[in-house]
Amino acid sequence: MEILNNSEELIDNSFMEFIDKLENKWDESDAYNKRQSVFWRTLIQWEHFPNYHNKCVDNVYGSLSDSFIKEHGNWYLDHG
Repeated sequence: MEILNNSEELIDNSFMEFIDKLENKWDESDAYNKRQSVFWRTLIQWEHFPNYHNKCVDNVYGSLSDSFIKEHGNWYLDHG
């Protein structure tokens, strides 16, 4: 496991994304949905996933910041 230091820009972008989602201004493009799907399908392989998340990835009630996935997504795919 590695702790990632996020840049101020990434934190700001993630927060603005969160606000846009709350205000129904976020555009869930096909590319966005694919990134989320790949992330969750990778994470579900973690042995402790059921202890902390819904067991069915198709019913995920949250999302990881798209800005975060774009910046650090390859790390998850490489270490999944």
